[in-house]
Amino acid sequence: MEDRELHDLIQKTSQETAHAMRDEIRGQVDEGVSDALTRVGIDMGDPIEVQQDMSFVRDWRKTARAVKRKGAITAVGILVTGVLGAVWLGLKSMVS
Repeated sequence: MEDRELHDLIQKTSQETAHAMRDEIRGQVDEGVSDALTRVGIDMGDPIEVQQDMSFVRDWRKTARAVKRKGAITAVGILVTGVLGAVWLGLKSMVS
């Protein structure tokens, strides 16, 4: 066997080994991720349903944030109205 043939054989074997290792690693990672997601209650058997669930959670979070913001604005409005009412009653009693 010549040096060139030996070099080509080594290179081909190296590439085949690299592809086999990559496929093995990818399979292990896929299995690990699937196992981890299953442990936290996410079934990757139906990815569309998982996407819909995540979309629902996102919408729920945004709604909760909006309610919190509007609740704070309402509380401030009530306080301002109360203070203005007290000032009005005070001024009215002073004039009378």
